[in-house]
Amino acid sequence: MFWRKHIINCKPALPATEMVKRTRIVVIDDEKTTFPFEVLQQQGYSIDYWPDVKDIAKLEKGFYDIIILDIGGIGRELDATNEGIAVLKHLKKLNPAQVIVAFSGQSYESAKIPFFQLADQYVPKPTPAITWKEIIDDLIKTRITVEHYWATMRQALKDAGANEKAIKGIEDSLVKAAEGGRVNLSRAIQKIAGPIENATTIAAIGAKIIALCGL
Repeated sequence: MFWRKHIINCKPALPATEMVKRTRIVVIDDEKTTFPFEVLQQQGYSIDYWPDVKDIAKLEKGFYDIIILDIGGIGRELDATNEGIAVLKHLKKLNPAQVIVAFSGQSYESAKIPFFQLADQYVPKPTPAITWKEIIDDLIKTRITVEHYWATMRQALKDAGANEKAIKGIEDSLVKAAEGGRVNLSRAIQKIAGPIENATTIAAIGAKIIALCGL
């Protein structure tokens, strides 16, 4: 196949409208009226709404491609002091490939500002629908890509101690899976690179690459 040897040679040939439909988005905000759901859903965007963090495990597993996360008023059961900032920090630490937009109408003390930088983007409240459309379209174009996921996966493997030979072996497994081969990525990573930390999360990033290559 044309992407043999290097996974980034895989170029999904889908029109932008189809990518919009396939990109799973969740907005987590205790104030539903602050986000233009109806307008964007009418434009074909697949958007769910949570008034709070209903299922942290679902977020950890990367079910959603984009998380739009209110920073204040949500996540109190997980961290009553830091609320959404704690959720942002946790998810990015566990899965750096997860695309997260920090969304807030509050001002924060300078000590918390560095945590905002973990997000892929920060959007203040209120923000009009046309601006949200531009933001989401840009994230789909620049973050929901084989290139972005593979760069993040490579870095996660390096951070976990995998050498270049192991990373190339894992890339070969990705290529095989993208070509339709039966590959258990988590097991392949453990076999090639050894018992590295976060192998399951790294495999989940690989699963997104395979899904894109299969489009």
